[in-house]
Amino acid sequence: LAAREWKSEGGDASFCDMKLHTARFYAEQLLPQTKGLVPQITAGGASVLAGDLSAVLV
Repeated sequence: LAAREWKSEGGDASFCDMKLHTARFYAEQLLPQTKGLVPQITAGGASVLAGDLSAVLV
């Protein structure tokens, strides 16, 4: 919807088409992968934060 409005207001059609193409790629190829990452995302960072961070923070 926003793309149609932008084009109708004189926006660069090829730029808009490329933005739509990029958004479609992410929606079709990358977005479905996020469902499989939910356990890692929601597990928290306790295991990372449990160690001595002084060696990392040099």
